[in-house]
Amino acid sequence: EEVELVCREMSVELMESGPAEMAERSKTPPSPMKTAVYVFSVAVISAAIAIVFVSLGKPGGPASDVLVTKFPHEIIGLVLGVYLVLRLAMAVNVYQQTKAAVGAFHSACVTIAITSAHVQEALTISAGAEHEKKGIAHFRAELARLLGFSARCLTHAVKGEAVIKDSHLMKVEEMLVIGSAPYHPTPTLFATKLVSKLIAQQREAGRLDSALVAEFNAQVSEMVKSYNSVMALKKMSPPASIREFATAWLYAFALTVPIVLAYICAPSTWVAPCASLIVVAFFFALNEIAVQLEDLATVFTFDVSLAAYERQLHIDLQTFASGVTSTGGGML
Repeated sequence: EEVELVCREMSVELMESGPAEMAERSKTPPSPMKTAVYVFSVAVISAAIAIVFVSLGKPGGPASDVLVTKFPHEIIGLVLGVYLVLRLAMAVNVYQQTKAAVGAFHSACVTIAITSAHVQEALTISAGAEHEKKGIAHFRAELARLLGFSARCLTHAVKGEAVIKDSHLMKVEEMLVIGSAPYHPTPTLFATKLVSKLIAQQREAGRLDSALVAEFNAQVSEMVKSYNSVMALKKMSPPASIREFATAWLYAFALTVPIVLAYICAPSTWVAPCASLIVVAFFFALNEIAVQLEDLATVFTFDVSLAAYERQLHIDLQTFASGVTSTGGGML
């Protein structure tokens, strides 16, 4: 019980992506309603500014003789538009690549589990044959557990969360190793190493030939590669200085473009406010979507498909480990 308590206390420290990330994120799902209200609030303010300057610029008005050139705003609007489109495209691409890398990790786990069905007993005759069969069964069950352990650690890494102990997937001693202070191994890589170690033990026992060992090692390498890809992609958001600089210019553009439109579209009363509303709402919508997608930890925390994918993975791993057979007698 004391060891279990230690593990629970340690769980907050088993971070794959650093404690700062957990502190920075609010862990609340993005609200479409709040985002829409924010975007259209800025757009309405811009439209209101346009209405004011349309009135001021009418013939005989206090600002009717003011000369306004549209060239600077055309350049700024073009640059901001290209930046926002590229930023959104990059955010979508990073999100898709991260999901693909997670899928590749899960695929490697399933491939290893399926390949384990080809592991044969080293003893077929003698009193040790029954013991050997139990050893094979234990190997498959332990392999499924470790693969599930690896997948669970990867999920926590993607979400930037602590690795919470699961008695079905993790042993107390494993949690103690990855939680030992001040230096502890990366949980996902540690779990993957245990998979590799288990395969090496089966080779030493004579249950695996060279071809199977090569296949297992190739899939383990794929797991490591996929994990490294996930962690690299999580760090690909634009630097904070660029984001803040672009945001400042975006606000400046939203507050000044209605003035330019008011004089360009004169003497029409409603063209400038409507144009300001549409342009500003479009620009800020692009920016908000990109901002939310760049926060991969929050996106994956509330990604229902990722949770469903992981649940199905654990079911598949347990099925392969148990050796469930079809009506024809073969393994599913």
